[in-house]
Amino acid sequence: MKTKETPRKQTLTLLTALLLTPLVVAAQEQPVANRLSAWVPTTHPDWVPLPEVGGGKVTFRLKAPRASDVRVSGDFPGGKSLPLIKDEKGVWTVTASAEPGLYTYRLILDGVPVLDPGNPRLQLSPTGHLNAFEMQGPQSTFFDVQKVPHGVLSTLTYESKVTGDPRQVVVYTPPGCGTDASVQFPVLYLLHGYGDDEGAWSQFGFAHRIADNLLANGKMKPMIIVMPNGHATKRGDDASKAELLEEIIPLVEQNYRVKAGAKNRAIAGLSMGGARSLMIGLNNLDKFSWVAVFSASLPTNRFSAFMADPKAANPKNGNGGAIRDSRRAAGW
Repeated sequence: MKTKETPRKQTLTLLTALLLTPLVVAAQEQPVANRLSAWVPTTHPDWVPLPEVGGGKVTFRLKAPRASDVRVSGDFPGGKSLPLIKDEKGVWTVTASAEPGLYTYRLILDGVPVLDPGNPRLQLSPTGHLNAFEMQGPQSTFFDVQKVPHGVLSTLTYESKVTGDPRQVVVYTPPGCGTDASVQFPVLYLLHGYGDDEGAWSQFGFAHRIADNLLANGKMKPMIIVMPNGHATKRGDDASKAELLEEIIPLVEQNYRVKAGAKNRAIAGLSMGGARSLMIGLNNLDKFSWVAVFSASLPTNRFSAFMADPKAANPKNGNGGAIRDSRRAAGW
């Protein structure tokens, strides 16, 4: 399926798929009429969802009779400060074209950015919230809500001594995780990019949707996915590293049935989270045997010893993948 992807959201979504499997879930494709979207629909007898999306067109509406200028600014084609037209009832409207994909936008009311009050789909971020919509294509996507068994998203709250804040981490557990007390799972620690929070990978990366679909098609092994918050009042990579190693990993292992040892623990991330995955993972190969990064800087000075001699990484921990990929990075 050919789609026009948009910056951060699509990077999150597509790289989640690349991380979880090298295979495309083509077997799941089905006509749009029989599919759900990336989001579970919000329903109410008196609610009309906005914007109106379908057939390659998106229509934005806002009732603001006292406004003198209303615009929409988004990452869909032509969506930079697109003016809306007001009718005699004070309803502002504009229609734009968009190819299949996920998009974000905000309304600008007399020069003031505002959220669309008719759209509950939000990309929440400490750097500013946005509304979102999906333009569906002719086929289902790998991140849609499919008719398959679904895992569980949970939020753990803890008091961090490292950051001095109450903190939260989002945890995905695969379908059936609670049915057999004898089964243990490997863990992936999935780190977000700058400006996001612990909800980014589930809200716009759809990590849980992708995992559900891959598991149902036998293209992924059951695992627990842990998505922490990489921002705190106490800034810095060292604080993030200490929080993960000293607080989050023990918290997860106290609350879930996880397999022990580095060979059953992976770390991966996007952008800022990718850089931290390198710094934390490659400097702690006794704790992580799998390291993956996406669209990240390569701060080799933070793991210079590893880059200088990747063969020195302990092969007993199963770090063959890390050694191989570090050689490629060093050559690049």
